[in-house]
Amino acid sequence: MNEQENLSFQDWKVLKLLGKGGFKVVYEIEKQSKREALKISLLEDASIADIAEQELFTNEIIARTEREIQLIEKFGGNQIVSLGSVSGQRTNFEGKDVYLYSEEFLPGDVLNKLIQKNKQTPKTPDWKDILCLYKTGIEVLNRFSTDGIIYRDIKPQNIMATGIAYRPFVFFDFGIAFLTQGISLTQNTFGPGTLRYRAPETLDANYRGLLDVRSDLFSLAATVFEFATNKHPIHEGALGDGETVYRLMRQPAIPITQERDDLPLEFCNLIDMSLKKRPALRPNLASINKILEGL
Repeated sequence: MNEQENLSFQDWKVLKLLGKGGFKVVYEIEKQSKREALKISLLEDASIADIAEQELFTNEIIARTEREIQLIEKFGGNQIVSLGSVSGQRTNFEGKDVYLYSEEFLPGDVLNKLIQKNKQTPKTPDWKDILCLYKTGIEVLNRFSTDGIIYRDIKPQNIMATGIAYRPFVFFDFGIAFLTQGISLTQNTFGPGTLRYRAPETLDANYRGLLDVRSDLFSLAATVFEFATNKHPIHEGALGDGETVYRLMRQPAIPITQERDDLPLEFCNLIDMSLKKRPALRPNLASINKILEGL
C-alpha cells in the first residue's frame, strides 16, 4: 500500500495512514471538512500459490468484512463504532484488489497507546475511568449476547479512548466475531483473537463448540486489568508465543489487588473470577450486571 499523503479516493481525500495489521489497512479520509476512517481489507495473499486456495481466502475476507458491516449497522452507536459514508465495495485501490468501507472517525487514543503513555509517566487511571471501561465492555457483550454473537477480539488495540464525556470508550473491529448459531465463515485462516488476550479454551482444537460469552469476559477482564495497572495479568514479560501459551494454560492470573489495593473489593473479585482458566468458574453476564448495579 502506498502510504503517501493526499491520495484521492473518489471525492474523498486520503489524509494519512492510521494503522495496518494482517490484511487490513486503515486510512483517515476527509471530504468537505468531514473526517472518516477508511477500512481496507486486502483480498490477495502473496503466500498462496494455489488458485483455488486463493479464491477461498478472498471469499472469506469478503464474507468477514460484510458480516462486520452488518454488525456495525445493527449495533453501531454509543459503545460501538458507527458506519461512515463509504459503503462496502470490492474495488481497486493503489493497484490492489480490496474490499473497503468507512466508519466514523473517532478522536482520542487507541487504548493500548494510552496504556503505553501511562507506563511512561508513570500513572494509573482513576477508579471512575476503570469502572467506565468495564461497564462499557459489559454493555457491548450484553447487546451482542442477545443475538448469540461472540466478539472474540476484545483487546486494548480495539478500543478507542475518545475523551468524549458521553461515550468515553468505543469498541471497534468485529472482523472475527462469531455467531454461535450461524454458519462458520472460516477455513481456519484466522484464529479466534490475539493470543495475548485469548481465553484458555480457545486453544482447544474444537474451540468453536466451547465458545460462549465467558471467553469474551476473560478477554475483557485482561484488558481492564492492564488498563488499571499498566501490567498484563498473565503475560507481562513473556518471551515469545511459546511462553505466552504456557502461561495462558498453566499460570494463574495475578490478583488485581496485588497491583491496585484502592479499588472496590467486589470489582476486584469480578476481574479475578473472570480470569479463571475454566469457563465454569467465571461469572455469567446476569451476575455481573447485578453486581455492577451496586457499583
